[in-house]
Parts: sequence; C-alpha cells; structure tokens
Amino acid sequence: MAVQLTQGQQRLRTVNLISIISFVALFLVGQLYFSVGTTINGVGFSFTAFKTTFPFVFFAALALTFYLHKVLKTIYVRESSELMNGFYTQKSWLDVDDHKLVHADVANNQICTFEIPESRLSEVQAAYQQKASLSTLSEEARVKAKDIERITMSDIVRMSSSHKKDSIDIEYNEEHYTLEFLNIATKEHALKRLQLMLNDSMHYEKKTPTRIRAAFPWLATLLIFATIMTLFQQPYVWAILFGIGFFLILPKMLRELIDPSQVEIWTVETVETTN
Repeated sequence: MAVQLTQGQQRLRTVNLISIISFVALFLVGQLYFSVGTTINGVGFSFTAFKTTFPFVFFAALALTFYLHKVLKTIYVRESSELMNGFYTQKSWLDVDDHKLVHADVANNQICTFEIPESRLSEVQAAYQQKASLSTLSEEARVKAKDIERITMSDIVRMSSSHKKDSIDIEYNEEHYTLEFLNIATKEHALKRLQLMLNDSMHYEKKTPTRIRAAFPWLATLLIFATIMTLFQQPYVWAILFGIGFFLILPKMLRELIDPSQVEIWTVETVETTN
C-alpha cells in the first residue's frame, strides 16, 4: 500500500528544493561578483578575492536562503484546514510533520503519545493507514513501552489550547506536556474527544483578549529591535535584525491584530479552607 502524503509534506519538499537551488545560485552569483573583475589584461578571476570574500558570501547566502525558506514555508506550506483521511481515527491522531502519535486510551482513561523517529516515519505512517493497533505502531517506530508517555486524565490539573495552534498543553503531576497534531482541524477533533475524558469537576474558561492586548507583546518586541538597530551602525546587524523583525515578528503581530488568539482552559478548582 502506497503511503499517502499530506499536502504539507508535498509542498515542504518543493520549498526545500527551491531553497537549495536558491542557496547555490546566491552563493555562485555572489562569489562571481566579488571574484571576477577588470584587470589590465581584461576580465579575470581573482583567487585572492575569492578566499577573502568566501565566508561573507557563504553566510550571506545562507541567511538569505533561511529567510526565503521561512517566508515560503509560512505562505505556501500550510496543511488543509480540514480533517485528512489516513491521519486520524476516533481515538488517535498522527502528526507526520512533528513526528508524533497521540492515542486516547478510553478503557484506561489515559492519553498515550510517543515521538516517531524520522527514519521510521514512513513505516509507521503506512501501518497507521492500515488501521494498526497502538502496540503495532510502537513496534514499527521501534519505541519501547517505557518511552511511551502515558497521561492519566484524573492527574491533569490544567489543559489549554489556542484556536490558532495545532497543539494542546497539559499540566499533570507537576509536569508540562504538549500534544502535537497535524493541523488545527485535527487538534479540534482531538480536543472534543479528550475533553470528554476529563473530570466533570474541572472548571472551563474561554479567554478572548482585545486586538491591541493580543498584539502588544509583538509590538513591544519590534520596538526593542528598532532601539537596538539605532545603537549599532554595522550593516550586518541591521540586516539580521531587520530580517527577523520583518519576516518573523511583524507577521505575528498583524495576525494578532486581525484575529486575536482565543484560548480554552480547563483547570482543577482549588477549594480554599479557612481556619
């Protein structure tokens, strides 16, 4: 049976290929620009210039490729907002992007999850799409029983999830664990299932901040970056800070302004006693 690839997997392969080609092209063009020049004998190649400019051109091409990869990945590599056949059941969810499997063990009232080694991802994915059991999947992943994280629902003191994230945060036994899912739709499907397994006594709350409050942390970060840029006159520092601010921080701030994050929270209510 052929392994079914997600849309994100297919697009990520394309983005990786574009990034590799871009790095090679940027590096070669940069080296030729600095190494080939006009001499008394005409146009010639300077090996001295090549050695001198090699580190700068290499890291500059690497930085530009990194930013290009991040932009393309953000814009182009997005999983479908719908549930995808072959990557979920009514009690389990396979995340091939983060190499995680989450399984709801209703009989024992537990969440079972483990990380899949990248070298075994194809085998686990093929077995999962053939409706294999949890034990079979862990065997395919070469994961030992002691390496499977088992979270008893009655031990959970806090569970939360943002409507923009494909993950669920859990606090239990003074530990913190994040459940990863393929996309937001898959996370929402799992959340509806898992919340039914929580204790009925847990308190539910939905927090929706204002647009300004949601975007303020990212705005403050941009202002800090702008302050640092005024203190340094080196063009390399400017380029790095500008790239991080423009490609990573600014998009997050704009997303919060347009659609503030809503967080659902389940907590154990503590009863205060008075003497």
